[in-house]
Amino acid sequence: MGSDDHHDHGPHRSDDPRYTETWYWNLVDPETRCVVTLHCSWLPALGRGQHTMGVLTPQGTRRERVDTTSPLSSEVASVDIVEPWARARIRSTMMDVDIEWNAFHPAVDFGAVLHMSPDIQLDHFEGGGRGHGRIMRRHVSGSGFRDRSFGPRNMRGWGRHWAICVEGLGTDLFLAFNSVCTGESTYVEAPNHFVGCMWKDGVPRLYQQTAVMHRHRDGSPMWAILPDGIEITLDLRHSFGDQRHIFDPNSGPTTDGTTEPVYGTRDYYLVMHSPQLGPLVGFFEEGALWVT
Repeated sequence: MGSDDHHDHGPHRSDDPRYTETWYWNLVDPETRCVVTLHCSWLPALGRGQHTMGVLTPQGTRRERVDTTSPLSSEVASVDIVEPWARARIRSTMMDVDIEWNAFHPAVDFGAVLHMSPDIQLDHFEGGGRGHGRIMRRHVSGSGFRDRSFGPRNMRGWGRHWAICVEGLGTDLFLAFNSVCTGESTYVEAPNHFVGCMWKDGVPRLYQQTAVMHRHRDGSPMWAILPDGIEITLDLRHSFGDQRHIFDPNSGPTTDGTTEPVYGTRDYYLVMHSPQLGPLVGFFEEGALWVT
């Protein structure tokens, strides 16, 4: 599952207003209980995009979203691709962030797995890594997830989903899984798309079968069983932070004070555990299409 270097540079050319480029990195440090996330989106047909950055510390959460006319540079953050797929430097004067992010394996190519509808036909790459640097005057060092997508993208075609994205705590292991109900599904129907990957012991694999989430009576997640039988236990009471997210201009409203449908997520950052994989660190995510 390889990838061409130029995909990490981008952007691609397209006259399709639905076509969206995205770059995403995060860094989760369970020792300092600090997190930084950066989501860059770009609409090549329109020559504009948005950057959304979140910073979580024991003192609280700060989040900024800005429009931009440059794919990897804005008033909130700038990204230098030091080595395609492998190394990136993420800096923000506004948020007091300076992080170097390093992959510990080649990016996993999802192929056509996310070619789901005319509005969602994404080429998609994911991977795990580690980062170090500074978040709001704190020295941080931790694990992190990154992805790269490009193609027609309107997440308002999704109705709801849950996801787990983790790295091994001290081991070179990366795992991500999404369980999706597309927008035409009723609330009582089971998920109809399953998208994920794992990189372990030098070997990548894709998940495209069902997973099962066990929940507490209040609806919060308890443990997940993935298609290959791997179990992941989690307890959101031990989360050291959470934040909401709107994916990109094609998935969000055109204005504030809107009545338009909006697909949004909430991410919880925490240490998890798997009897097969050992301790894990990353985030649990739930998303829903918000409508009036």
